[in-house]
Amino acid sequence: MRNALSLLFFSAVTIPMLNGCGNRSMAIGTCSGGACLAIITPVSISMTDSPPSGVSVLFYQIKLSAAALNPVSGTPVSLLPVDSGPNGSSMPIPIDLTQLQAVSQFLSTVNVAPGVYSSLSLTFSNPLLVIYNASDSAIASSCAIGSVCQIAPTMNNSATVNLNAPPFPVSATAYNPLSFLVDFHLDNMLQPDFSLNLGTANGVTIAQIPASTTATAQEFGTITGSVFNSNSGSNQFTIETPDIRLYTIDSSNGAAYNNFPASACSTGSTACFAYGQSIRVQVDSLGTFGNLYTSQVAYIQAPNEQTVEGTIINMVPSPTNIAGAPPLQLSLLIHGNPSNSSSLPPGAVATVTFATYPSFSVDTNGFQLPAGITFANGSDLIVGQNVQMKIVAGSLSVLSGQPPSSNWSTPQSVS
Repeated sequence: MRNALSLLFFSAVTIPMLNGCGNRSMAIGTCSGGACLAIITPVSISMTDSPPSGVSVLFYQIKLSAAALNPVSGTPVSLLPVDSGPNGSSMPIPIDLTQLQAVSQFLSTVNVAPGVYSSLSLTFSNPLLVIYNASDSAIASSCAIGSVCQIAPTMNNSATVNLNAPPFPVSATAYNPLSFLVDFHLDNMLQPDFSLNLGTANGVTIAQIPASTTATAQEFGTITGSVFNSNSGSNQFTIETPDIRLYTIDSSNGAAYNNFPASACSTGSTACFAYGQSIRVQVDSLGTFGNLYTSQVAYIQAPNEQTVEGTIINMVPSPTNIAGAPPLQLSLLIHGNPSNSSSLPPGAVATVTFATYPSFSVDTNGFQLPAGITFANGSDLIVGQNVQMKIVAGSLSVLSGQPPSSNWSTPQSVS
């Protein structure tokens, strides 16, 4: 099922837990001559999932409300950022698993004290599904064959999962990053009535990721957000995510700058950045003190521009006979927008009208595309494709309520 649905979904969500973001760190320290050095262990979590049989998951979002690393003795350590309010509560992190295919998404950072930890506890909330019923029967009598259904599943047991199987217990040693991969098996957890059973056998599993010297950059993941500030002298910059999390990134290892227009810079460097500019950063490695390094920075949009990302679900053909002409309209299942506009909520459907011939480009993110793959004009647009679109004012409208089935087309086969 994973291969058959490769146009539609998921791979991994990474939650490298290191330093910063207002987290309360647990650390002990050594002091000499009045100077103290905290002894810390950077900890990371990654998440992936598997799709359910007979169902194409077009959109799947769930929030990680709490994550705690549990020591053999002592107080659990929260691995989520803490807000700036008077209660200092954890900030739930929305995870769009359908946006991820061959990369991970970097979510949060914290340092923990060295020691032995017996388990990892994760609490989830607010699941939301948009599915296409590709099976040969109605699902739970509410989602007809060949139709698309928007669902807010209930969780029919505790929303907290305690992961204590191997590799636990684990020993966290000073300055040696510790990383885990949590596998979220939707195919096992999604029940016939659309409820989620987080406690089912093999519903959520865990494995340990190799040390950063052997792990790939894709395992650490990407961060999408806007430039908060930059310092070209130190090759560092800070990115702010749509849910108001800040990360300081170091690009001194020779990062590549992709898709930046000539108007932004002539040579790729932190000098290309402007406040409010939307970018996507590939986290390449984690330092011994939890500092983040990048290998790839991709340009998304200039400040005050509107970009939307999503899956094409329907197209109205162009009335012209010109080869390569864009469709008259297309329907887009929204996965996100870098500016975090409340008028474009994830999981909603937007209608995009083409008034002129748009430009087409491929964000390779540093990958070498196989020969023969092109994305140059309207002929290259297909249903089931994930795209990022820069929106001209007045060309996009969002449908309210449950979209009728007539707004959806069966995804095309790709050979």
